[in-house]
Amino acid sequence: MLSLAVANQKGGVSKTTIVTHLAWHLAGQGKSVLFIDNDPQKNASSVMEAYSTPAGISTSQLYRSTELPDLIPEPGVIHLIAADDELADIEPQGTAVLDSFNGNVRALAESFDYLLIDVAPTIGNRMLAALIATDALLSPIDPERFAIDGVATMLETFRNAEEMKLDANANGANFPPTRLLGVFLSKVTRSFPRHRATVQELADTYGGLILP
Repeated sequence: MLSLAVANQKGGVSKTTIVTHLAWHLAGQGKSVLFIDNDPQKNASSVMEAYSTPAGISTSQLYRSTELPDLIPEPGVIHLIAADDELADIEPQGTAVLDSFNGNVRALAESFDYLLIDVAPTIGNRMLAALIATDALLSPIDPERFAIDGVATMLETFRNAEEMKLDANANGANFPPTRLLGVFLSKVTRSFPRHRATVQELADTYGGLILP
């Protein structure tokens, strides 16, 4: 099973578009997909509802001890764990909810080919939870004015999540490391000089992290 979080602390970078289309592509290849909408805006849930099977649990429930549904992965089928209103209340609850999310997500996803998590564009428990519970991170970004700062902030959040894993592992946990797949540039118009300059600056600064 490959688990992937698609995250950026900046909104409007086509994050939800990318992760939903990836889910459809994988399902079209006959893969079983578990999709978690970890964004209180619920955009991915609205888009995926007509093209998926309800998982019988909401995302906010994953942040606490709860009875998990018995999901049966099927080739070409997307099981959706939809966002709900209570998901907005996760941030003030402290980091204890991260352990619950990690354990519940890994238990549900272990038999699927792929786990995809759409992450809210806010640094906090929801983003950290997704980074702790997945094996890989893809971070979309647009080539606008604050792109350079945005990449730096996202990388810092990623490092913080990895440090939390190391600390937890030192105390008996068994969190695997998350691999940074790279930064995916969206909404690039090559004919715009500003976009070309930003893409070049990103490549000069971060090298191979910037996906072609």
